[in-house]
Amino acid sequence: GERVNRLARMAADAQRPVPKVGLYAAPAKADEIERYEDVGVSRYVFYVPPVARDEAEARLDHLMGVVEEYRAAGS
Repeated sequence: GERVNRLARMAADAQRPVPKVGLYAAPAKADEIERYEDVGVSRYVFYVPPVARDEAEARLDHLMGVVEEYRAAGS
């Protein structure tokens, strides 16, 4: 959170808009997404390793469940 706040201060000092912050290889847990959102993260990229199709589809299904859980929580 402090790094996002520092970025916002630097943007304000430079009289620029605060940039959007993304998190790559984001944790696949709804409560963690919510915590990151609270500190200013607005974009998430989940990592799915190069695995067999069945396993990749299972991981994508899991990620969809995480996103649905996050949305259902009202965030």
